[in-house]
Amino acid sequence: MKRFGYFAVLAFFCLPLFADETGLDIMKKKKERHRLPYETEAVSMILKDQSGREKQRAVTIYSLEGEDGLHKAMIKFTEPEDVRNVGLLTWEQKDQDDDQWLYLPDLKRSKRIVAGGKKNAFMGTDLAYEDLRAENLDTHAYNLTGSQTLDGKDCYVIEAVPVTDKEQQESGYDKRVLYVRKDILVPVKTEFYSRGRLLKVAVAKGLTPVRDEVWRVQELVMEDVERGTSTIMRADSRSIEPIDASFFTTRFLENPVR
Repeated sequence: MKRFGYFAVLAFFCLPLFADETGLDIMKKKKERHRLPYETEAVSMILKDQSGREKQRAVTIYSLEGEDGLHKAMIKFTEPEDVRNVGLLTWEQKDQDDDQWLYLPDLKRSKRIVAGGKKNAFMGTDLAYEDLRAENLDTHAYNLTGSQTLDGKDCYVIEAVPVTDKEQQESGYDKRVLYVRKDILVPVKTEFYSRGRLLKVAVAKGLTPVRDEVWRVQELVMEDVERGTSTIMRADSRSIEPIDASFFTTRFLENPVR
């Protein structure tokens, strides 16, 4: 998903980038640069089917960067009524699988998403559960393959390939190609592949500074090129005010939206 998930100074566009910089170096800089300790986003979600018919959703996304540097996020559906209070809680883990729990009000309890289920679609969208995790730099290799200009901006082209046996078995992708803007280190396009086939394309629009050199995406479009469907996520509002860490628990996941 987004990490939706931008006042620039002149030096912003003059970052030291060296010829021997690797894809992993760039990904580490990207991750470190755009960290925020807290973040809350109200997001409009539009689901389009093959015929162009649309379904509207509204979600709130809460994010926390812990003192250990690990990311926690909660997604709560607020509209319409048939999905209200559905929620997803994700905990980034070090040296092991991330934890994810889905709460469905009809079941009145949260259930853990097993590792093999993270390739499945999330609530009828074009995003898989694994798309909603933080980027795990330890389970992928990042190969800098070149540069390409997109919308007039020079981008690194980086291939991300799972390298651990577990990630290779459980991911729905055997390769992603990320187009990362060189000036602000934000991926503006990502291609998702499996067995050499292009499955999905994510495009980021409306890049905006939120604090210092931290940028966020105002709109993310995820297109399933095989099925002809798409999911659009638009950030309607954003706050970086503190959130209590106790909020990111299954107890709060199961609480009704106020």
